[in-house]
Amino acid sequence: MVQTTAAITNNITRVQLPLPYDLMSVNAYIFEGEHGITIVDTGDTMPAAKELWQRVIGDRHVERIVITHGHTDHLGCANWLKETYGAPIYMYDKTYARVERLKKGLASGGYTNPTDEVFALYGVHVELPNVEVTIDYANYVVEPDVLFTEATGVQLGDVQYDVLFTPGHSEDHVCFYNAEQGVLVIGDHLLEAINPVILPTLGFLNPIAPYLASFDRLEQLNAPYVLTGHLTLIPDLQQRIQRLRTHYHKRILQTFEAVASGNNTLHDVTAYVYAGKEGTIGHSMYAQTIAMLHYLAAIDKILIQDDGQTRTFALPTLF
Repeated sequence: MVQTTAAITNNITRVQLPLPYDLMSVNAYIFEGEHGITIVDTGDTMPAAKELWQRVIGDRHVERIVITHGHTDHLGCANWLKETYGAPIYMYDKTYARVERLKKGLASGGYTNPTDEVFALYGVHVELPNVEVTIDYANYVVEPDVLFTEATGVQLGDVQYDVLFTPGHSEDHVCFYNAEQGVLVIGDHLLEAINPVILPTLGFLNPIAPYLASFDRLEQLNAPYVLTGHLTLIPDLQQRIQRLRTHYHKRILQTFEAVASGNNTLHDVTAYVYAGKEGTIGHSMYAQTIAMLHYLAAIDKILIQDDGQTRTFALPTLF
């Protein structure tokens, strides 16, 4: 039988919830308190996840539901948990802004997935593979009861945590940190087993710059317990940051080399950077390449040219 829960400390438990796509599971966390439990992230809205939550929660009181960022696999069960257990939903103010855009888009009948909007700038459309569910975005209109900010922090169980704004994987991502407990809830900002996908949106086309900047802040933290949003926990935060920093600098250089070699479309640059990868170019590959290209443009290493129909890339002209 697959283990679905694991004790992290004497008052923190990881709950590994099933997903029908991507990594096939997502980590949520239960923080025990004197008067009940706090749930951090919820999994996606699907019967198997709800059944697992019912078994894990039992007859315990749920004090609050806290969200790290507004992706479907992290807030999809929030409405159901609130309705079932009467718990208020706590959300970062920028996540609320993301949900409001979704709500307005659905109301107008014009909602498009934020990453698809970015791909459209470059004439690219990518079908998401292995999605066995029909996405009903109305499930992800989650109305918060309490908004938190970096200034307010957030309580998990009986312990107050700092809120660290860490954009990169998403424009609204936050981490939670308590120095005394040595606990860092890092969500999808860093993962141990794989490199996180950095997702640009129309208002956040250069996510690499703040993502790399966050490394300097995070590597100063003393966190023996680094709780990730997927797969295994991170045993050594500083070492993982160093590996990721090296990886992204390599990708930035490869992207620059692609443009310098004459590749001037998103597809061609992506194919150059990911040469040798099996299968067709996928959603995450295009997303990473767009992020790298906009980073290079921001530091004046390349030009992004737009003739009103297509966007292409070139090196700056030298005079």
